[in-house]
This record gives sequence, C-alpha cells and structure tokens, in this order.
Amino acid sequence: LKPALSATGLRHGLMLDVIELPFAQVAQQVFDGESALYGSKPDVVLLSLDQRGLPLNQGVTKALSYIKELCGAISDTCGATVIVQTLAPVPEPLFGNFDALFEFGEIAQTASFNRGLTEEVKNNLALRD
Repeated sequence: LKPALSATGLRHGLMLDVIELPFAQVAQQVFDGESALYGSKPDVVLLSLDQRGLPLNQGVTKALSYIKELCGAISDTCGATVIVQTLAPVPEPLFGNFDALFEFGEIAQTASFNRGLTEEVKNNLALRD
C-alpha cells in the first residue's frame, strides 16, 4: 500500500511521507503516546484495517465503537485528521455466497460494518464521539 499511496500522492501534487505500522499493532501504536505513529507527527492518519483487525466477532456495534476509540485517541494525541477505510469484501467466505444469508457470516458482517461506518459519516456524527 505504501508505494501506491506515495505514487498517487505525487500524481496529484502531494508529497506523502507514508509510515506503516507493524502488522496487527494498531491499538498498541494508537494508545501509546510515544509510538512511531506519533513520532512521525502526522497531519493525516489512514486506518486501513480488515476484518481481522476489528472485533467483529463481538458484533458490528462493538467494531464501530472500537473505530471511534481509535479515531478519538489519534485526534486527541496529535490532532491529525483520521480517514477510515471501509472493509473490503472477504474473498473466500466460509460458506461461499451463502455466507451473506447468515447474520454473523463474514459477508453480512462486512456489509453491516460498512453501512454503519457510512451512516456515521452521512449523519455528520464525529467518529470520535
């Protein structure tokens, strides 16, 4: 993702200094005020998580609350604007296309999370509330 973001930024006249955090260390980096994330003094932070980085097994509401906590911590600690990426569809869900029929299937949870995230933005609610 880093080379793609850097190249796209240049194409649009932006010089991006992309900092990647260690895999599966988002919460540790966000909630540690001395982490590499804050050492880089970011203006903008992109949260690009997937299903494995969210507590979707505890429900979509819990996953959305987790995102709000991350956004709030980032904003409070360094004042950066936070961009949250919607979740990409799972390429090979456990039950194939039938997965969408089950409330707790990966397809249904991903779609529900994305709807919830876009509703937060559409309703002009700050994700950090």
